[in-house]
Amino acid sequence: MRYDYVAWLTLVLCWGISYPMIKLATEGFTPIGIVAFRLSIATVILCISIKLAGRRIADIWQYRWFCLSAGIIWNFLPFYLLGFGEQFTEASVAGLIMGITPIMAMILTAFFISEERITNWLIIATIFGFGAIAVLSGKDALSEFSMTQIGQFAVFMAAICYAVSTVITRKFGAGDPLLLATGSMAFGSILTWVLVLGTGSPLFFQPEMESIFSVLYLGIFASAFANLIFFWLMPRIGAHKMALVNFGVPIVAAISAVMFLGEPLTWRLIVAAICMCCALYFGLIKHKNAPAKQGRDR
Repeated sequence: MRYDYVAWLTLVLCWGISYPMIKLATEGFTPIGIVAFRLSIATVILCISIKLAGRRIADIWQYRWFCLSAGIIWNFLPFYLLGFGEQFTEASVAGLIMGITPIMAMILTAFFISEERITNWLIIATIFGFGAIAVLSGKDALSEFSMTQIGQFAVFMAAICYAVSTVITRKFGAGDPLLLATGSMAFGSILTWVLVLGTGSPLFFQPEMESIFSVLYLGIFASAFANLIFFWLMPRIGAHKMALVNFGVPIVAAISAVMFLGEPLTWRLIVAAICMCCALYFGLIKHKNAPAKQGRDR
């Protein structure tokens, strides 16, 4: 049990620190360059893990249609949107905006999967979640649409991609988790390199050691290592406790960005963090424990 908590905390740190790492990576790599190298590194490591586990890489082919869709929606699109968005907004803000992901996933699941339901707690969670985003965007977000708001919108769309991929995984993702994760990484990587070679998009511009280290971190720890921890830990602690990772990731993202990147700790950031924690509490704890009679017809 002690090792479970260590693994859980490690997962929170891996994903939380990835946001300032993406910010550092954008100083030397283009958004599509970050995606290309991140997915390629993760794919190689996960393929090695498959062989070490005594399975066949060729078995991924039986899940090809799921892996193709997940490679686009779960990997390529959100990774690209995060890289693009963090060119114009702080890593701490990006991490907090991504906290809306499980809330949006539960809303989408309630409409497309019958066993999920909308409760009053989920509605309250949604209000707090969007309230956090509104605080981060500021009162002039609608009247003066700057590059900062475009960056924040890109991060929000990355959260929507993850929410959609959650629904797709719950509905169609039955199978070997390690093969599914590796396949989605591989298909996402292939798609990225096809786009790079087809469009001639540049991958980097004079990257320094900080940017190179950041991309290596994203591929090794935030993608490959985190996926291995996730699939090892899920059957041990269950989906509900695993979902509580979403409490820690935005906070770690904000704290690490303030500490290591020197981003300002503003009142907006503090209020937004409190609002997002409230949203996650109402959505992941109160909503999940709500009696069935609170469910609303869709």
